[in-house]
Amino acid sequence: MTRTLIAALLLVGAPAVAQDYDCPPDVPADDPRCVPTAGLASQAYNIGDRLDEDVPLDPADREDVPPLMPGEAFAEVENLLMRVMIDGRIIMDVIDTEAR
Repeated sequence: MTRTLIAALLLVGAPAVAQDYDCPPDVPADDPRCVPTAGLASQAYNIGDRLDEDVPLDPADREDVPPLMPGEAFAEVENLLMRVMIDGRIIMDVIDTEAR
């Protein structure tokens, strides 16, 4: 019990750690297409691993979506559609479906 309490107090007093982001290739971390590694990106892969090769958009909106390359799929969380590499769970692009 004492060890748990000490560990909790140490965590509270620890300095804030810089946020890591998953971004499309060649995109800076402050770009809106990046999502926090520990936030939305991990939710996309941990809540049922909703990966699908079909684009969950209306047919009229599909022309704006980049085509899937071999080994890629789409992951959908809330209003975000992510094009991801299946093996590494790497986010290649984030598409805001609410703006459509």
